[in-house]
Amino acid sequence: MKGDETMKLDPMLDGPVLSEVFDRYGWSPSRVRYIQGVLQVRTEEGEFSLKKTEAPVAKLRLLNQVSEALIEEGYEHLLSFVRTKGGEPFAEMERGNWYAYPWYGEPLGKGEPLSSLELMRQLARFHRLSQPIVKNASIEKGKSLPVQSERWKEWQNHLAEWREMANEREFTSPFDRTFQEHYDFLDKSFQFSLQGMDRIASISGGALPQQTLTHQRIHPQNLLVGAEGWRWIDWDHCAVDQPVTDIAAFLRRFLEVEEGEVVDPAALLEAYDKEWTLSRKEKKILALTLACPERPLRILHAYYQKPRRSEESVSVRRLEEEVDRLQVFQDWIRSEWKPSATGQKSGSSRGHRTGSKTGARSNAPQKNRRRGNKAKKQKI
Repeated sequence: MKGDETMKLDPMLDGPVLSEVFDRYGWSPSRVRYIQGVLQVRTEEGEFSLKKTEAPVAKLRLLNQVSEALIEEGYEHLLSFVRTKGGEPFAEMERGNWYAYPWYGEPLGKGEPLSSLELMRQLARFHRLSQPIVKNASIEKGKSLPVQSERWKEWQNHLAEWREMANEREFTSPFDRTFQEHYDFLDKSFQFSLQGMDRIASISGGALPQQTLTHQRIHPQNLLVGAEGWRWIDWDHCAVDQPVTDIAAFLRRFLEVEEGEVVDPAALLEAYDKEWTLSRKEKKILALTLACPERPLRILHAYYQKPRRSEESVSVRRLEEEVDRLQVFQDWIRSEWKPSATGQKSGSSRGHRTGSKTGARSNAPQKNRRRGNKAKKQKI
């Protein structure tokens, strides 16, 4: 479970530093408020979002370089760094760095009239435009395929440990029962992802496909909507990685699975492809990534390793929602891993089967399911 490069503000440590940070920017604030991890700073020049980060200097310089280049290119969905009095895009301090944006809009709310197709297309456009800029960048790189596979194996081991915990409880909780009902589906999903990734890694030598600048934390809360459209924010965790990382996060976090919602992953991926085409290998890796039950595992981790952080009913609902989300992707995952005539040729990665089938449905009794297992299509 990865750490957060967004630093928490400490009044004792950061209070005295803030006056120096304000001075670096030439600000004389009339009001400062802490809102959702950032400081809203009101000055005579306007309102700004000021944030402390552990992101290293090299990453912040690259982010500024990419932002300036893409905005110059006509990409409208980024905010420009506010420069200090000395012309720097951020304030480098002894304990963490600080950067500022113009204060803009509000986080994307549920039901906002934004097209999922357009969001996906603009994500692809960002990836395409960023690639030549970050090609030789010396910042954090994405994990190789074998390393990613090893991480998934560790997660699968945790899954078995938590099942044992649930089975050994004297009084089984509603969450325990929900987990037990879905365990086989989650475990088979892990097996499919691991076997498929091992196969691709053995064929390709473990090297990643094309890489570009990726956000790494694509989420509705990291998208601001304002009078001049929407903007991606919170790039502290960005890395030079395969675009599949962001695409999988988008599909997991932006597609609703509530009753009546329509989910069509294939249509969204087609929108991405029109802007920047994914190779067959990348689509297979994306299918494996979507099959991996990462988000259910995070909910299980929170429940069994950090008990009493949330109400029982909330934990049950969240687990069911994430299992439903996994079910939504099954048809597309199977379509990417089905055998083909060309895939039977020696040395080709097309159409290889893994030893375990994906698409095995959850064995939870239907009466306990809030929704059916059939994939739905999202209004786009």
